[in-house]
Order: sequence, then structure tokens, then C-alpha cells
Amino acid sequence: MKFGQVAVDSGMVMVTSDASLRLWRHGTQYNPERAVLDPVSGAVYRYMTHFARYDMAIYDGAKALYGGASVNELLERKVLVEKPPRRRPATYDFAGVCHALEGRKFAAIHRGGKPVAVVSLSGLGDGLYEAYGSEVRGKILVGVNFIKPSGPEKIIPAGNILVEGEEGTYGTIVFIDPAYAESRDYPASAVYIVRTGTYPVFVVVGRKAGWGERVFQLVVQLPAGAGMAMGYE
Repeated sequence: MKFGQVAVDSGMVMVTSDASLRLWRHGTQYNPERAVLDPVSGAVYRYMTHFARYDMAIYDGAKALYGGASVNELLERKVLVEKPPRRRPATYDFAGVCHALEGRKFAAIHRGGKPVAVVSLSGLGDGLYEAYGSEVRGKILVGVNFIKPSGPEKIIPAGNILVEGEEGTYGTIVFIDPAYAESRDYPASAVYIVRTGTYPVFVVVGRKAGWGERVFQLVVQLPAGAGMAMGYE
């Protein structure tokens, strides 16, 4: 069952709760340290210095390197590898979630020791993605579908989210681009009303030709009868 759409402009989607979003720390700046390494020559190419996007070529000045092949293609062929970034705290703010994903496809975010969010790369990058709910073996799966699974894929535990509510009975799960959480502008987000509690989050990871390994789905698992959907834009 489709219950909404999630707009993505930063290449990320975060699942969190409405109560946690009220505690989001605004005003942080992200300075990326992403880079790729040529293991043969030792050359390092930095994001926003040598390439602007992973689906574009690497440039040395005006000259395209590696025959103009995209960074994604070069990573897929293992001509280049991701250079491990310097680890920074995964805080509940825009810079924190960006740093949490450096060199990773997904990450759990905590605030004050509580699991407040899981953030994931959005499969194919920016776009408008479908939010859905389905019942499987007595469990409700609520999530965002980035790429239609075609097999084989891996289902990987990604963390938990705590859902709290003002009345103590119900709260809301929110799927949102962290950039919109920062700007307080929700052009297309998806909400699912649930009983308060802590729920496990999973990612479905697979391979897509020409793109390498990608996150296909970001999913929250709920017990049967835990809530109901309500999408908004």
C-alpha cells in the first residue's frame, strides 16, 4: 500500500520521528571529505575538487581522466577505491548525518543515548520515491522504495528508532530528506502513525548494473496492528 512520496535533493533519506525532529539542531555546516584513491598510482581525487558527482568523470583542470569514465564506473571496475574518511561524531543535525554516511551506505543516529534516526543513501540519488506499507508474516513493513528489488539482495539491520508521543500512546514515523529537516521545508515527506516504542530499521542492499552496490529500500519493522499510514506533501 502506497501512503506517500519522499522528495530527495541531497541524496539521503532519514527515518526518524516527529517528536525527535523537534530536537533537530539547526544551523550546522557540512564540509565533505569524500575522496577516491587510485591503488596503483596512489593518486587521490577529492569530491568537489576533482569531480562534482559520482556519475561524472574526474578532471585534472580541463582534462578528463581515465578516458572520461564516471567515478561510479571506475569504482565498479575497482580501478578506484573509496578513501576512508576521518571519522566524526554522528550527531542529530545536518552535518552529523552527512558525516555519518561518509564511506557508508547507512548509519544509525543517537541523541542523548537514544536511537533517534537511521539515515541512508537514496539508491539512485535525487528524485521522488514511493513510501509504502505491507504486511509480511504477521509484521508490518513500512519504508521507502528506491530501486525495485529483483534479487538477490541482502537485508541488513541498520539500527532502531524511538517513537515518542505527546500523549504517550501514539507517535509518528517520518521519512524525510535531512536537507528538508534542516530547512524546515517538507515538500514531500511521508508519515506513518504508530504506537510509541522502539522499532528496528533495516536496509535492503543489492547491486545495480553500472552503479555497483546500492541501497534498494529503507524499512521499519512494526508489529501487526501497531499503526496506520498518513502521507502528506
